Formats: sequence, C-alpha cells, structure tokens
Amino acid sequence: MTDVSVLGMGKMGSAITRKFLADGRSVTVWNRTPGRTGELEALGAQCAPYAAAAIAASPVTVLTVLGYDTAVGLLPEPGSLNGKDIVNFTTGGAAAAVAFEAEVVGRGGRLLEGVLLCYPSQIGSADAVIHYSGSQEAWETHREILQPLAGGTDHLGTAVELANVMGEAALAFTTPILAAAMEAAAYGESHGLPAATLLPRFLNAFPLVADFLTTAQQKIARDDFTAEEATLGVYLAGIEGVASSMKETGIDARVLEATLRQMRSTCDEAGADADFAAIYAELLRKSRASQG
Repeated sequence: MTDVSVLGMGKMGSAITRKFLADGRSVTVWNRTPGRTGELEALGAQCAPYAAAAIAASPVTVLTVLGYDTAVGLLPEPGSLNGKDIVNFTTGGAAAAVAFEAEVVGRGGRLLEGVLLCYPSQIGSADAVIHYSGSQEAWETHREILQPLAGGTDHLGTAVELANVMGEAALAFTTPILAAAMEAAAYGESHGLPAATLLPRFLNAFPLVADFLTTAQQKIARDDFTAEEATLGVYLAGIEGVASSMKETGIDARVLEATLRQMRSTCDEAGADADFAAIYAELLRKSRASQG
C-alpha cells in the first residue's frame, strides 16, 4: 500500500505527485497514455498498470483527469471503493459534482471535490489556493496530506458542489477582467499608447477594487444599496462615453458592452441613484424569481 494515488499525469497531476513525493509520501501513479510517468518513477513513485490497480493501492486517490465522463470511467465496479476516498480535481459544474458523488458513494467510497485556483508551478507554494467540499470525514482523514499542496486551503462544507461553484464564480470574476484588460490595451494602442506602458498601470486599480469589494460585502450584509460615493448613474454616464470612444476607433469592446447592459438594466430597476453593488441585488432577485 502507498499513502496516495494520483491518476492523470498532465502538468497538474505531475506537479501534485512531485509535491507528495517531496513531502515524503509514498505515491502510486497511473496515466492513460504511457510514457509520462518515467520522471516520477525516478523520483520514487510506483506506476500501476491500470486505473483500478492505482485506486486499490492507496486509501485516497487524487483524480486530475479531463472531464467527469472520464472520471466516472476510471471508477471500479460497485462496492470496490469500500474504505477508499476520492479527491476529484476534474473541472465542471455543480450538477456534475453531485452526480459524481452519487457514483463514488454507490461504489462504497467518499468524495472530496476540489477546485485548483493556481497553476501547476504554484503547487506547494503560499500563493496556491485549493478549495475542497464534500465528505467532512474524508477531509479530516486526509487534510494532513492535502493541505501542503497550497498555502490557501480550506473545506467549504459538506455540500459537494460548493468547490465547483467557488471555482466557477472565481472564473466568472477574473476572466472578464483579463478580457477587459485586453480591450482597454487595444484601445490605448489604437491611440499610440503602447500596451507596455498601459498594462502595468492597471495594477494601480486593484486597491480600488479591493475597497469596492469590501464595501459591497457590507452593503450586501445590510441589504442597503444606497450610494455613498459615486452613484450607478455616474458610473453609467462615464462608461457610455468610454464605449463610444472605443467604437470610434474600431475596438469591438464586447466585455464593456456587456457591462453596460448590466448597468442600464439595474438603473432601470433600482434607479440611477443606487450604488454599483445594486447590480448584485437585481441579479439575485431575478434569479430567485425565475426559480419560482
């Protein structure tokens, strides 16, 4: 028996395996495509001939494969996971996590879903963030081996989908920021302001973003969206001018246009004097209304 098994030797699976080995853990590895385990075997990992053998070799197995269908296909027959735990880093939504938990539990095992908010090169560092959800017992049993993978590690709760929701929410927040930065940089370049000059200046905005998020959290807690600084109407007027300028230079600013639609909709519903965070309240109100 080894301490942990890792299935899937892509960049992330390999990084996780190297960290386990560096921590003195015994590791069994498996990869669908042969030839990716040689370096890890040289470091001390044991290679299993097939997935079920890797799962049988350890009390806990980490899955770093692509897609839930693939993950289900790697699980052995019903009853074969008795006494075994699965830590799943497959990317997917809440419904996929719930369905996968049923597959694991149906085979006698326990499931921890994990979301990796870091790059493979960050595994084991203070900057890495990994959120888990699912079986509290599995978390308590394996937290000692899992926590060193990331400086920012927590267990969000027993509802297995929470980690997936956290991951999707984080992507929904950060990805538009990246796309908006590219739109803004392209606009600057169209007027002769190089991206090399403009992009570093965007970092100056992050303290303002942090202040906004802190204030928004307080407003949400109080359910009070009265504007204390700039009103949503003031934001809207400014951004409409920016969007017009970008269009004049031929920049297809779709992220900015989507933001404008959200702002206009909230202005219509909550009023132009509301705080920017009122967008949250209106979106949540409409979501709840649509669900009955």
